[in-house]
Amino acid sequence: MKTFAQKLAELRTHHKVSQSELADALNTYCRQQKKKLVFSREQIAQWETDMNLPNMERSLVLSAFFKVSLDVLFNQDIPLKKAKLIIKNFILN
Repeated sequence: MKTFAQKLAELRTHHKVSQSELADALNTYCRQQKKKLVFSREQIAQWETDMNLPNMERSLVLSAFFKVSLDVLFNQDIPLKKAKLIIKNFILN
């Protein structure tokens, strides 16, 4: 089961870019899309080490940039039976 951090690192290394290069590419992408977001190597390092998660706006940029769905980025591969149990427990509490 891969975490968001593992999936992000895998996508980055698959594209053969460093964390700094990814931050620069995301910043260029945001300028082209007229988005007022700034990415840094430090942010990407925190995401790849499970220290933090991107907010929704940044997640959408990552999804569009890598051409993958948010589900692919964040899906923790929870089996359906376990997911139903988690939902049931959440509703009951």
